[in-house]
Amino acid sequence: MYTNKWGVFRCSFSGNEFELIHPDDREKKLEINGVVWGNTEHYGVLWHCIGRIGVWHCIGTEGEYIKVVYGENIYRVKPDYFYEVPEPKYKLGDCVRLQDGSNAGSHAIVDAHEWHDKEGKHCYYVKVNGKRKSRRYFESDFSE
Repeated sequence: MYTNKWGVFRCSFSGNEFELIHPDDREKKLEINGVVWGNTEHYGVLWHCIGRIGVWHCIGTEGEYIKVVYGENIYRVKPDYFYEVPEPKYKLGDCVRLQDGSNAGSHAIVDAHEWHDKEGKHCYYVKVNGKRKSRRYFESDFSE
């Protein structure tokens, strides 16, 4: 049901967030772009970070948990707040070519990947020559 699906987590803070994360994964640190997120003393913070980081790929199930991946981060979480989105055209680490702006024609690496609720589509952040751009890009901003 969840395997090979893509989605985001819609967070709800009830004070019992630690129950949403597999007991063996609660001590893991969530590292994105060299920044460590989460605090093992406050599982709600870790759950908040899982919910805000971006689009996760579900690679399987384990009991009542789904196994989700974002970059190098793998967590087992309950699917209660997993909201499915379409598979993205571009994945973390993919090389893309920018179509417009001051970097038009430049090759870039997809560095972060989120879901834009209002637009209802994927959005990306990229690095050009190793430097992260602050602009948010959509699939239409890239050329093959």
